[in-house]
Amino acid sequence: MRLGAASVVALAACLAQVASASWSHKTLSKHIDLGGTMSMFTLKAQAVPDADDAEYLVYLNDKEHSHLSALNTTISASESVVAAASRVVGPLNDANGTVVYAIDIPESVRGKELAINIIGRVVHVTTPLPRTLRQKENQYLYWEGDAAVRTPYASNQVTLTIKTPTNTISAFGPGGERSGPKITYGPQPGKAHTEKTVVPSTFVHYLYPRPLMTFVDFERTVQLSHIGNTVSTQDNIWLRNDGALLSGFFSRSDYIVAKYMKRKSEYASIIDQFPYFLPARARDVYFIDTIGNVSTSALRPNTEEVPTRLDLLPRYPVMGGWNYTFSVGWKEDLGRVARKVSSGRFSVAVPFISTTKNTAVDHALTRIVLPEGARNIEVFLPFDVDQVRTEHFSTYLDSVGRPAVVVERANCSAAHTLPIFIEYSLSPIDHLRKPAAVAAVVACIYTILSVLRRTQLGVPAKRA
Repeated sequence: MRLGAASVVALAACLAQVASASWSHKTLSKHIDLGGTMSMFTLKAQAVPDADDAEYLVYLNDKEHSHLSALNTTISASESVVAAASRVVGPLNDANGTVVYAIDIPESVRGKELAINIIGRVVHVTTPLPRTLRQKENQYLYWEGDAAVRTPYASNQVTLTIKTPTNTISAFGPGGERSGPKITYGPQPGKAHTEKTVVPSTFVHYLYPRPLMTFVDFERTVQLSHIGNTVSTQDNIWLRNDGALLSGFFSRSDYIVAKYMKRKSEYASIIDQFPYFLPARARDVYFIDTIGNVSTSALRPNTEEVPTRLDLLPRYPVMGGWNYTFSVGWKEDLGRVARKVSSGRFSVAVPFISTTKNTAVDHALTRIVLPEGARNIEVFLPFDVDQVRTEHFSTYLDSVGRPAVVVERANCSAAHTLPIFIEYSLSPIDHLRKPAAVAAVVACIYTILSVLRRTQLGVPAKRA
């Protein structure tokens, strides 16, 4: 039986109403950490079930839902702590644009009083205000959201806290109490949210003396070579500064003087340097852009099992609204990402993306190119993605080409730096495929040259 859109919405609303009688909160708090392109919220609930309910519902507003990058949940009962999966149920169809999420309660903790901890990462929920600035002016961001915590359950005590990265707050919504960088609403008793509930809104306008760095497009290509015992990786990145747009012209002399005099506030919103972390023991590292090699970088290799840091300095300072396209590549030993799981069966682990905690990734694509002859491919993902497909990849000295696993996802963050696991089969004959192709090419060239040496192509000279 198929349900229409209206039926699905009605079903979601009914589920929410039924669930509202299944739980109650002793305490409920929501903590919002505002940033630049990346912000976070944390929901903590001391929840008491009325029955062995298998679900706990979470309400997010439409902005949080549409900009959500990751949602992670842990549940504590007595001394045990377990992770829980979440999924989207659908819109509540209320006047406030509420979207319902369901947390699956593990059987081991059902029917117990639970401490539920939910961490969400959201991208691009703040905007520069004013939208344009002169080169030496300070950058302020504006955020708007709920002044209350949405929940389908009644709560004895509800608290909402909004924290800014600096103490400089020019304005915030009414009803809150400020203490340094924190604005608090509550604590106060809370009723269950229904379709008729009107959720109050608030805003915060605060100083943000950092650039708003976004990887608009992130494309990673990883090539595995069993013959060379090498993994070659190249990241192609389209970087954009989503900060306030530059009003007027850019003065390089003013920028250099500010750097020399260490007047950080005058260039704090400019992207002129940022770290990029590579795997431990990465080698043959390069940093290029559309012009060519970029020498303004510093590599900090490590002999220990810690990430290698590459400090990237773009060819020019990236102002608000400006773009910069570049590539970073490196090599590492195959044994650091691959292992043999059985006879003729291998497993590789490749990180999906590389990014810092303050950088949003609007779109990411990772292409993992397997050796020629790889078959029976299985992909294991640590998070939900938008698309997984297999395509054909050909390069020099390939005979039939190589299979490549392509994974795509939008709205990525540091939570998606986890590895993708791929298993595949490769027979001993497949290991010899490339050497055989090289030998065949060399033999073919030798045969052609030998024939040409013994063939008279011109008119023979007249004998005396």
